[in-house]
Amino acid sequence: MSSVQSTPYDYLSVMHYGKNSFSNGEGSTIITKQTEFQDLIGQHIEMSEYDAFELNGLYKCNSSTSFLSRCSFDDTSLCQMQVCSTAKRGWQTVNSVDGVNVTDHTYLGKESNGTSLFMHFSVEGRNESDSARLESTKMTPTRDCKIQCLQFYYYHSGRTPDNHWRLHHVPLNAKKAFKLEFEARKNAGQSSGGFSLDDINVSQTECPQIWQIRNFEKLMIDTRIGSYVYSPLYYSSEGYRYQALLRNMASYYAMSFRLVSGAFDGQLQWPCPWRQVTFQIFDQNPNMQKRMSYEESITTDPTLTSGGRYVWDNPRLSGSLTITGNESVFVGPDVTINYQQAINNNFLFRKNFEFIKGGDVIVLISMQDISGLLQTNSVACPTVNVKNINATPSDSAKQGSCFSSSTLLSSLISMPALCLLVLRFLRD
Repeated sequence: MSSVQSTPYDYLSVMHYGKNSFSNGEGSTIITKQTEFQDLIGQHIEMSEYDAFELNGLYKCNSSTSFLSRCSFDDTSLCQMQVCSTAKRGWQTVNSVDGVNVTDHTYLGKESNGTSLFMHFSVEGRNESDSARLESTKMTPTRDCKIQCLQFYYYHSGRTPDNHWRLHHVPLNAKKAFKLEFEARKNAGQSSGGFSLDDINVSQTECPQIWQIRNFEKLMIDTRIGSYVYSPLYYSSEGYRYQALLRNMASYYAMSFRLVSGAFDGQLQWPCPWRQVTFQIFDQNPNMQKRMSYEESITTDPTLTSGGRYVWDNPRLSGSLTITGNESVFVGPDVTINYQQAINNNFLFRKNFEFIKGGDVIVLISMQDISGLLQTNSVACPTVNVKNINATPSDSAKQGSCFSSSTLLSSLISMPALCLLVLRFLRD
């Protein structure tokens, strides 16, 4: 006997039959009562939110192995985070910003439930070094691999604004209980607007690379069928350089991967052996535990050849010279993953999913060493490179109850124009 754990009917369940299942070819066998789901039933992208909820209930799973914390500032409790400055100078809970076209990211493009809020630090009329701090509750790592990934969205609306929400990742390596601290600070010069923050998630996983494709729908209209859109160039944690390519196939999209010549090629093993490259079409649901992101992976088999050459060899030896961005590089062969079955226009542009938000599609890309699986049943913990930056709290940020003399490890400085964001994690 099974149970749905008191959940509503789930059109998006990965167990649901498709509209034409068992059809004799003369029409659909299933007609949904809610017509907006007619073309969505039978999806195989990922378990739905209710699939996960029901499985957790059936097997009495009360904790997560990877999730640590999240906050979307949906109410004035701030997820028990502390604002560490005077109200006049500090982070403010707002639903919009005067003179700036920025609204809450959580419900961007959707109807809110009346609590559409985010955090904002204004630099309007501020003096240089005016700042404010926002400190999280304590989190305790539980996995053997002591790595974490902080994920959040920010919107910079200063003198040279971004004019859109950006996804950002920060790799962490806390081995004991820790807190996160966001400090926004006014830099030198004249400016208006400020810095906005929303949809924070913390997981016990390695941070992937982020390819945020702006104005995706317009870009695909402007991109000729069969043509490619190219990602920036990325480095893996080991030093392999690579690039992703998205090909417009009219009704679906094909993703390709290729190695690119880089600064560390002389120190790496070639052909590139047993690295798993994972592409994730990112569901931008603000709660990472409810996301239905779609993933596909390829593995760099060092014995694979094409045209008498190793596919995953050093691009300087097996590749061709090309210009990407403003740089001349050698690129290896393109290896393609087709998203025809799952990520097509029918799913990508549906409001039931959040693959497109604020007009943007986000692709997450990771490259992991899985060569250990050839000898054992596990892979080694990844190496996390945390940035150590000398950035001390300003005097104005030291006001408030959460100022602490704990060790501060600066792990990120983002400096868009005249607003400086300093992120630290505080370790016991």
